[in-house]
Amino acid sequence: MKITSFLEPIRDDGSSTTLFGETGTPLLGHSRRIKRSMGPGKARAAGKAGRLQDRLPDPPPRGPFGDDFDRVTPSLEATYLMIGDRYDPRSLALHDMIDMTDMLVAGHVITRSDQALLLRGPTGRGYSMTTVTQPINRIAEWQDYLAQGVARSDLNAVSRATRALGIFGRVAATRLPK
Repeated sequence: MKITSFLEPIRDDGSSTTLFGETGTPLLGHSRRIKRSMGPGKARAAGKAGRLQDRLPDPPPRGPFGDDFDRVTPSLEATYLMIGDRYDPRSLALHDMIDMTDMLVAGHVITRSDQALLLRGPTGRGYSMTTVTQPINRIAEWQDYLAQGVARSDLNAVSRATRALGIFGRVAATRLPK
């Protein structure tokens, strides 16, 4: 059996062969036959007499480098390992904390609201500009705030401190011993 015999039922030459090469009723009706001279879009447009087909817009480009490059997104664990290798939350200056939270946001580990929580500190008013370069134990700072929130039965303070300690604790846990 030749390959062309498979194309017999869908050829638009007016013949009425069925799928297995028998004569009789056509497998596809006249309006549904695939026309070899036109692509599927043109054949569909030709079948709808008088109606104009709106063309869909082209899809956006895949990225700044086109289709030749793939985008690599590291896992959450890899992001924490990379950040834990660079920063120590037990001795972290404010400018380092800004860089650390920017990397966490870029790695889709934390949200912008989590970043704002960490940068505003336990008081919620931010840090003094005189202590920008002084390394501070951020974990101890948030643990003190958590203890105060528990003593006052302040659920908002406990929730904020728990979230901050979860982020700082995970970064500290991924630090490799030196």
